[in-house]
Amino acid sequence: MATKQILVIDAGTSTVRCYVHDSDLGIVASASSLWAYAQEPDAPAFARSFDVEAVWRGISDSIAECVTGRNIAAVSVTSQRQALAFLDNQGDEIYVGPNMDLRSVFEGAALDEDNGPRIYTQTGHIPTFMLAAGKLRWFQIHRPEAYARIASVLTLADWLAWKLTGELTRERTLAAESGLLNIWSRGPLADLYQHLGLHHDTPMLVTASDVIGETSTESAAQSGLDMGTPVVAAGADTQAGLIGLGVVRASDVGLIAGWSAPVQMVTSQPMLAPMGETWTGLHHIENRWVLESTTGDMGNSYRWLKEMLVAPGSDGYSQL
Repeated sequence: MATKQILVIDAGTSTVRCYVHDSDLGIVASASSLWAYAQEPDAPAFARSFDVEAVWRGISDSIAECVTGRNIAAVSVTSQRQALAFLDNQGDEIYVGPNMDLRSVFEGAALDEDNGPRIYTQTGHIPTFMLAAGKLRWFQIHRPEAYARIASVLTLADWLAWKLTGELTRERTLAAESGLLNIWSRGPLADLYQHLGLHHDTPMLVTASDVIGETSTESAAQSGLDMGTPVVAAGADTQAGLIGLGVVRASDVGLIAGWSAPVQMVTSQPMLAPMGETWTGLHHIENRWVLESTTGDMGNSYRWLKEMLVAPGSDGYSQL
């Protein structure tokens, strides 16, 4: 039987990594590109947004480096959580930013002061400056003309799938992590966003392993993928890591160490903390949730320690 090769796109916090996984041999090719950030003179110093053209060019080049000369059966897309994209009704990007974008600290705090319990009860997440509602409020106040053009709110992996296929979808685990999904019903949050006076749209919801669409003529030409290659949702990167660890049963616990180090326990129902000390999200498996706490920027701190103590060019992590 011929082996199958899958291209995996992992849009993490520090880099975008592309891997080709062979069903017999494991990972047979890899490439990565750094995030490129835009200049925003009218935004606070702690704001971050991507240079969309440079980012997509880097991702396309990484894909091409991986897939040239290979027969790719499908593409799977995962990404960092809480990273968002706002598109207009033509599909053009108004904003694409990482989870490190802190522009809405004050706007999110105001939302939490007035509506914190309601937001946390329905989304399982707080503080709101990290969520879609906080970013939308910032645009509503500080860039009202851009805000008025927002037609679609996507997570980062949803945006990459859009770039590959032209299909607007919203993957459930990532939507929940961004405060775009009711944690109890796994459905839209139109009532909450209407109450907050914020834009809310309802693209087609998909679940990890669902086929979103096929690579378009344009994305195939840019990336070297064959036109018509299936593109599959992989969901939130942390939850994808749980699947890889076999953390799938209620009370199983996993730690996914990257830029940060979230600890997630699988539960059979949403679990909320009295003061919002923990998060509740969706597991990839139906009728499973995750209860989460985090150690913060552990991976980033570990990298800083390595750069301080170990000479450049050596395998610093193994020495530590």
